[in-house]
Amino acid sequence: MGKRYGGEIDLGQWDEKMEVDRLEGSCMLIRRDVFEKIGLLDEEYFLYWEETDFCIRAKKAGFRIVYCPKAKIWHKVGRSAQKKSDVLFYFGTRNRFLFVAKNFPEIYRNFLLYFCLYHFWRSAAGCIIRKRSFRALKALVKGAIDGYRIAKKYLA
Repeated sequence: MGKRYGGEIDLGQWDEKMEVDRLEGSCMLIRRDVFEKIGLLDEEYFLYWEETDFCIRAKKAGFRIVYCPKAKIWHKVGRSAQKKSDVLFYFGTRNRFLFVAKNFPEIYRNFLLYFCLYHFWRSAAGCIIRKRSFRALKALVKGAIDGYRIAKKYLA
């Protein structure tokens, strides 16, 4: 879905209602029977990835996720952690491990390879070059370590 949710001015390029794999959590309309069947958002995430996990669980339970173009929301993405890049890097990294281990354990080893060879270094460069924050880099490393530890319980 890419930029469907932000970063571009809406000029009508997304006017088609369609089924999708996931939606951003800032504006969802969810039927009661979905919660009754799959439960609430997983509190273990705390911040980041919880709505993606919820959508994946809903799809696996047979529910449809539908993008409705007539619904409009203006959301200041990332404002809760914008000034605290260490929070963003920690939970974004930690929860990435949790999400893959919990929902796609069959590809977890491939994810580890991707993370170690590419994603970690790209994110580390972002911490140092773009954010100019060694606190963010430390949070990224701690998030990876904690994420790896948490993921183990879903892979046992």
